[in-house]
Amino acid sequence: MQTLQSPLFLEVKYRFSVSKFAQIEICPIRSRLSLFKHIKSDSPNAASTGTKLHNQMSFVPLSWDRDYLNSRMKDKLFGRVIEDLELRGRYDDLYVTQGIVHLCELRTTNMKYLPSKFLDAKVFQLECYQWIYEPAVKQMGYTLGSGLVGVYSQQTGELINKVEVPVNPDIGKDILYRRDILLGLNKEQLPDICYCKKCGFKPNCWRWTK
Repeated sequence: MQTLQSPLFLEVKYRFSVSKFAQIEICPIRSRLSLFKHIKSDSPNAASTGTKLHNQMSFVPLSWDRDYLNSRMKDKLFGRVIEDLELRGRYDDLYVTQGIVHLCELRTTNMKYLPSKFLDAKVFQLECYQWIYEPAVKQMGYTLGSGLVGVYSQQTGELINKVEVPVNPDIGKDILYRRDILLGLNKEQLPDICYCKKCGFKPNCWRWTK
């Protein structure tokens, strides 16, 4: 795995998957159950369907640069450290325009549209990938530009939403703020109960089992 240390490196105490960490945008309980208790969603069929479609879909243009960069980065797990936290993950796809690399994150849904908190999670996930991969992109002679989140329908395969995600200059602060929420050092905000009704983590959530 490719790992980069922060200049003020301390001993790494937490190693988080980006996809699980980003779930904090939906619900901090959901993220905490995934990261600290290693609990998975109890909706495996939905996850399997999403993964199958996910692997078939992409809206990015093909090019030599895309193939070259994917051959160097896509199948490798990359990580980056900030303070005592290491984030790890793999982006979904990328495309290149005039030497500028655009990372892409794909999402499938069986709904007509993706609820805002789920979209927020994907945006934050892509921002984290941009932060992780930026040094590698620069090392290979490219510049990292805005990325894209694409949302596809599981029923039709149609692209139902596409969101441009600029490189976030404050992503380091945002990552540490969310880390502290999970550690109980910053106040957490739970989602509206409507988000919980179909949540695959509900059997293990104190909101439903207390």
